[in-house]
Amino acid sequence: MGHIRGLPAFHVMFCGPRNHESLPYTIDRHGYVRYANWRLYGERALVGQPAIVWRCGDNVLVEHQDIPLTQFTVDVVADTRLIRPVKEARLFETPFESPQPFLPDLGDVAWLLAVRMRRSVRCRQRGVTGTQERLFPLATDAS
Repeated sequence: MGHIRGLPAFHVMFCGPRNHESLPYTIDRHGYVRYANWRLYGERALVGQPAIVWRCGDNVLVEHQDIPLTQFTVDVVADTRLIRPVKEARLFETPFESPQPFLPDLGDVAWLLAVRMRRSVRCRQRGVTGTQERLFPLATDAS
């Protein structure tokens, strides 16, 4: 690997067999999965690959082929799957290698492992309010 990009995977949470929720997702072109109202980082090397998002209480884990990628500590809105702020993000060391190496130190630029998405606003369909009158007579009307 060359350098360590995260923590070893033995810090992974454990839930009882009925106290969790797991959902399949696909990792997007930037290495994130969309979960609830957030984009959660998975791994850049796995673009287009399936990922599983596990939620157990206030913890969310993103994994691929039973290998944990990232773990997040979150506040969950009661009786929904929406997440309020992400309190802590933990990136695990993985065997997956991206063809694009990490950039050198970017100074004050922060790399966000969790990005809140804006809520999508549905456009209201406008009803038909009137009809357009004919501007010119048709050729069949002139005869």
